[in-house]
Amino acid sequence: MENTLFIDLNGTGMVLLFIVGVVGAMVSGFIGSGGAFVLTPAIVLFSGFFYIPSYLSTLGMIEPLSDGTMAPLKAVGDGTLALALAVGGITIVLAIVKGIAEHRHQHAELATAEGYE
Repeated sequence: MENTLFIDLNGTGMVLLFIVGVVGAMVSGFIGSGGAFVLTPAIVLFSGFFYIPSYLSTLGMIEPLSDGTMAPLKAVGDGTLALALAVGGITIVLAIVKGIAEHRHQHAELATAEGYE
C-alpha cells in the first residue's frame, strides 16, 4: 500500500470516520462546546457549497461559468451566511431575555419568601 496524505474512504474507513465523529460530538457536547464544533462547520459547509463552483471556475479547474451563473450562486451563499448570522443573533438575544426573566422571577420568589415584598 502506498503512503498518501488522504484517508482511504472505503466502507470500513467511512464507518470508522463516522464513529470518530459521533464520539467527538458526544465528548464536545459533554464539555459544553458542541455548538462550536458542530454548527460552525455546518455553516461553512452549507454556505461554501454555493461558492465552490465560482472558485473552481475562477481558478480554471472547471469550464468557465458566466456571470449570470456565478452571481446567483454567490447571492445564495451570502444569504445562507446572513441567515445563519440572524438565527444565531436571535438565539442569543432570546437566551439573554429568558435568563433575565428567570432571574427576576427567582428574585421575586426569594423576596416574597423572606418577607421583603
